[in-house]
Amino acid sequence: MRPILISLLVLLLSVPAAGAGDSERLLRLFGEYLDLAKDQRWPTVKRRRRVVAEIATFSVDAVPTFLGEIYRKDQSQAVRVPAMLAAGRCAGLKELQSLLRTALADKNDVYVMLLPDALAEVRDDVKDEFGPWLAKKCLGSTKPVVRAAVVRSLGHVGTKAASEKIAGLLAKKRDERLRYECLIALARIDRAAAVPLLTPFLSDRSPHLREAAVTALALTGDAAATNLVLSRVKDPDPLVREAV
Repeated sequence: MRPILISLLVLLLSVPAAGAGDSERLLRLFGEYLDLAKDQRWPTVKRRRRVVAEIATFSVDAVPTFLGEIYRKDQSQAVRVPAMLAAGRCAGLKELQSLLRTALADKNDVYVMLLPDALAEVRDDVKDEFGPWLAKKCLGSTKPVVRAAVVRSLGHVGTKAASEKIAGLLAKKRDERLRYECLIALARIDRAAAVPLLTPFLSDRSPHLREAAVTALALTGDAAATNLVLSRVKDPDPLVREAV
């Protein structure tokens, strides 16, 4: 851990946007984290979680690197998860790409499954580059859990080009979970264009996909979509009726 600390200290001290007070406080917090990282007992793990939450409140360029290192190196999932989620909100393009690669390489699928939450509030200045990169990098994955998580993530960071690829998955794949995520993502990425793609699924044999179509059409906010949603008010499945 010490080489990581040295590199982070150099990075932090080179950031002109960080005031002296902020620099000192961040250095203290990361030093505190390193001391706590040696102890895996639950009370200490909870203290590390609090330190991560405090680090995440700083609007300093070095913070995503701090959080990324904690996400990659901490031995407790209870600490890695909040570090990952916080990093997603403030990271730049390279940090987000690193976050994704770490999640994909981890043997624990929980980090892949949490990608949509980590990417739900990506910085606006990063979305236009990260969305296409994410689609190109991962939509072709052979792992269902990865495809579903990436499609859901693209609902937050995707572009119209990504929506075309998602529509292709919707047409070709039979995986119900993936198709569910495709319907929701299409509505979030391109609301107007999504309506004709979503409408046929209102009469799908699967109640889960009918429910997804109702939810997705409601997300579009389209006036015509409102009537389509209401057409399922007497759907035989309670899941669908509740969505209406």
